[in-house]
Amino acid sequence: SLNNLGNQLAEAGRLDSPAFAESLQQLPAALTAWLLGHRALWAAQTAPELVLPAMTQAMELAERPSPDEAPQWVSHVRQDLRRLYAELSATPAPLPSDPPPWLTAEWSESAVDAANDWLAATRWADQEAALTKAAGLSAPDRRSGLALLQFLFPHLAPAVDQLDHLLDAADEKGLDALLAEVGNTARHQEAVQDWLATPSWETSRQALHASPDVADDPRTRHLLTTLANSQNSDDATRALAHQHLAILDLVRHFTGDPAAVGDQAAGIDHAYAVVTDLDTAAVAAWQAGIDTDATLLRAVLTAAPNLRRRPFLAPALLAVLGLLDPQTLTSDEGESLTPAQLLTVAAEQATLTQRQALTGRLRRITRRRPDLTTTIEDLLPLLDHE
Repeated sequence: SLNNLGNQLAEAGRLDSPAFAESLQQLPAALTAWLLGHRALWAAQTAPELVLPAMTQAMELAERPSPDEAPQWVSHVRQDLRRLYAELSATPAPLPSDPPPWLTAEWSESAVDAANDWLAATRWADQEAALTKAAGLSAPDRRSGLALLQFLFPHLAPAVDQLDHLLDAADEKGLDALLAEVGNTARHQEAVQDWLATPSWETSRQALHASPDVADDPRTRHLLTTLANSQNSDDATRALAHQHLAILDLVRHFTGDPAAVGDQAAGIDHAYAVVTDLDTAAVAAWQAGIDTDATLLRAVLTAAPNLRRRPFLAPALLAVLGLLDPQTLTSDEGESLTPAQLLTVAAEQATLTQRQALTGRLRRITRRRPDLTTTIEDLLPLLDHE
């Protein structure tokens, strides 16, 4: 429609009409820049006096796109304006006397190669090779070349900026020192990512045995916590992160408790037994409850989510957790639950033997937590379900 409007104005000899400019004001900045650039190329043959203001405005708008314009689109606009500027330079139409470097600067092939190698590298070994190669570039060539790439390809700017900062750090610390420092963190992140990406619990267990430091390194917990709480993570990713955090808690418990296991390799195996075997998980959960260890009980329930889907076991264990650590318990539908509600459900789903066993376990809890005696005794009649 804007092209039709421009043609109509040209036929009427009114290319300077405010109607065209007013129409552009309603559009996003980068889109307006793109349209102005193409109109400038068209005007070079019919109204050369309009080329300079059109390209000047196009350059300004391309440098400050609207917030809702996709980076890939902004990249297309900026690259297209480079092409249009080159074509206009071959015409007699006047152009800005001092265009910004991004519009006219030559590509630095060495900087492009360095950026491409870095962008293609997904493992530390490849990233290390890319950094080593890029460190051989001269600082001025590297900085100007990478700056041009960041501007022309804003969707790739974060990764290119990371490369630029790492190379600056290499200039300051020395390449070997930087590779040692960054490599340690990168290899740890890869080990955690590989652990999370294993296709089965058996391969997950093997991965943790192969990289036992993952279980001990505080950075692992930080990475998983960040993943679990990130708004960019989907529900499945958050659940996976929480489950692996719980596995770390189990490994630490079974490794550090001489009465339980006592060494890390066996602790890893015991933790995965909880994850994969419902009976082992139930035993661990009840023991945590009797020991009044709310943190461990929550870890078992998170590491072995199938417990939460079992009749009787799920409401009974959640009721115990609610007693040990008063908090807002919620159902899968998001409804708030209380220990009384959960014990009522457990009683309805239990056999007589299960109700009697639960009564005994609740009373054993009061030996360690006498402050819960009155509360538990008041709840026990709920288990007298007929």
